[in-house]
Amino acid sequence: MCHIIIHLSEIVSPSEQCKKIIKQLFEHTETHPNIIAFIFHAKHPEFLSDERLLCNTSPFIKLRNTIEKGINKGEFQEIDIWVATTCIFGSATRMIQLHLDRVIEKPLPEYTEITINTAWQGIKRNEYKTKNMLSTDTQFFTTDYTSNNNWHIKL
Repeated sequence: MCHIIIHLSEIVSPSEQCKKIIKQLFEHTETHPNIIAFIFHAKHPEFLSDERLLCNTSPFIKLRNTIEKGINKGEFQEIDIWVATTCIFGSATRMIQLHLDRVIEKPLPEYTEITINTAWQGIKRNEYKTKNMLSTDTQFFTTDYTSNNNWHIKL
């Protein structure tokens, strides 16, 4: 995990860093499934009882710091850091678990874009979009909330 994060220093945008991390995690799962499986399936406190929880180790702290920078720069919504981190990396983590359990058989890199785009819908700043069905019609409308506190309705 550190190997992935160390190479991100040249990427300025926290959102781009997150995308790169997910991409590299998916690729690493394909090339090093045993290492990733160990990280995901081992019950670390059972054999590392004197160590910090995995979520409080340097690589995971760096992930949260990246999210926090994104919030501070206005790239992400101002929400709890644990919620924001889960929104970004939770879906990727679940995809990795499903792949390791052989539920998902296609290579994970084929899911990179859709996983990232879906995660972004939950954390992007001021781009809330909801679709609602009009009462008697099958037409949908979309509402966008903008930074100046205005709602725009698009039919």
